[in-house]
Amino acid sequence: MSFELFPVLQWLDNNGNPLAAGLISTFIAGTNTPQATYTDSTGGTPQANPVVLDSAGRAQIWFAPASYKLVLKTASGVTLMTIDNVSLDNLAATISSLSMTGNLIMQMPTLATSGANQSSNVYSLQGTYWNGAASATDTWQFQNVIGVGTNPTSTLKITHNGSSGLASVNFPSGAVFPNPTFSGTVKSSNFNSVLWVDGVTYMTVMAAYADLPATGGTVMVPPNYLENVAAPWVLNKPYSVIEFTGPATLNFGSNAITVSVGIPGICIKSDIPWGSFVLSLGTGVEFNYTGSGTFITVGASSADTYGFRMNDICVFTNNAGSAAVGVDLIRCPSYELRSLRFIGPGGAVTQQAVILDGTGNFTGGIIYAPNITGYFKGIQLTGSGVNAGNANEIIGGSIASPANGTSLGIDFQAQSGGNVVYGTDIEGHAVGYNLGGTSQGNLIFGRTETCTSGCTLGASTISNEVHLINTNDPVTDSGTNNLVFVFGSTIRGAKLSVAQVDLTGQTAAIGTTTLYAVPASGQYRLSWNSKVTTAAGTSSTLGPLTIVYTDPDGNAVTITAGALQIGGTVNTTVTTNSITTAVLQGIPLVLNCKAGTNITYAMAYASNAANAMAYNLHIRLEPVL
Repeated sequence: MSFELFPVLQWLDNNGNPLAAGLISTFIAGTNTPQATYTDSTGGTPQANPVVLDSAGRAQIWFAPASYKLVLKTASGVTLMTIDNVSLDNLAATISSLSMTGNLIMQMPTLATSGANQSSNVYSLQGTYWNGAASATDTWQFQNVIGVGTNPTSTLKITHNGSSGLASVNFPSGAVFPNPTFSGTVKSSNFNSVLWVDGVTYMTVMAAYADLPATGGTVMVPPNYLENVAAPWVLNKPYSVIEFTGPATLNFGSNAITVSVGIPGICIKSDIPWGSFVLSLGTGVEFNYTGSGTFITVGASSADTYGFRMNDICVFTNNAGSAAVGVDLIRCPSYELRSLRFIGPGGAVTQQAVILDGTGNFTGGIIYAPNITGYFKGIQLTGSGVNAGNANEIIGGSIASPANGTSLGIDFQAQSGGNVVYGTDIEGHAVGYNLGGTSQGNLIFGRTETCTSGCTLGASTISNEVHLINTNDPVTDSGTNNLVFVFGSTIRGAKLSVAQVDLTGQTAAIGTTTLYAVPASGQYRLSWNSKVTTAAGTSSTLGPLTIVYTDPDGNAVTITAGALQIGGTVNTTVTTNSITTAVLQGIPLVLNCKAGTNITYAMAYASNAANAMAYNLHIRLEPVL
């Protein structure tokens, strides 16, 4: 008769601790009749029954060639487990259906020494599959690999062989891995709601996006990605992100991108600055659009759409329709466009790179370091009335285009207000900064170069402040209370006037003429001067200048303007009939005016008929700030 050793296991209590002094009772299978086990392979000495475990929860138990029932108890006699029909012949089958209430530990029988740590055995999980001709084995293997030293590394090594299909590890939703370190090639199609466009599970960006949770997540796009987009993108999951981790080219054709109205937190971004601006085309993330409409539309006028972000993408519309639009943000009270590059065809097109449309409420956010070239309009702020492009910051960057027709760098329309432009360089446009509509209260610190007009302020603009640096481009201001400062290589000064008159070669009196229509009640400073430029044959009289305005009480006030003459005398006319002495240096006037009224002027004149006297007249009207 041969006796065989039952596997040396470490038995644990229900708390996972070694079952010190635990008890294993052995019986004939299926009964409560005690059956002996032995202390060694000779079978000469029976074990005590029950067998008492050592302090580590272990014991050597040698079985006779028979079937046993094992009962595991604590030292105090509490039953933890019963295993019936155990024999060494059917042990594998018994363990395959083993149900345990305690913890199972597969432990190395060899202890570590001062010179060698011990990694675990390799444990295999096998399945079978039909390979088309026969059954084949697919295996996952696990091993705890222990490093060297007294505080070694511990690595769970997972290997796979067998089927050539996608091998994946599926973690439950909400799984947490504190401070993980991965080595080798790791691919994850779904890791904490992060989906990879891996070319196997997800072939396209939108295939991955469709599988994001309804509450959002991230689609990760690998480097060197190419996709010919087959259908429009609709981004309708809040707080969802599409992130490009390296160079990518997406050919959209006429397919557009739409961010659904009211969906917050949509983000499209790449890890390459300006979508390859600092490198060259083909090395960054490029969205190629060849349609004739708007490529990217964010929101609509029916509701607010918050938190749209887009950064480091190149939008390429060089082959798009002549009226195509790169990005149109509609009623977006909070957005960020950062380091975007827009490339248009230039020439005789009306393409626009960015539209900030506040219809319905307002659109306000930040555009940081845009790089725009080849568009009829670089950035337009528009809307309906006060619902316009308001409270935007445009910081740095450049906007360049061949001067074509009425091309505009940054165009303020409707009642766009409270916007700040800081450091943006606009080159080659008909108008660099165009303030139209009733835009008001905007502040611009920028530069223009080779623009037909550096800045143009329309007749209905109010209280804007413009500082142009390092430029010689001209400025036109037809609005009210606008401040324009120009600092260039040959120009340095400020335009503060709201109305001006510069008449030369006058040979007759000037009848009552409107100088300024007062939009708001307030005080205005009037400065003037006049001089004879051609003496009369015999005699002449220049002046007086008559100013008429309406005060806040509604009273019409008529002023015969006084002036200094050569020699320091004060008068209202000059009769010296000399081009050197016939000068009226007007004394400045302060007019307190009522809104909705006009300030007028008239200039008297007298000269003999032959060889008539000629004169000039200059008037400036400024608000008193």
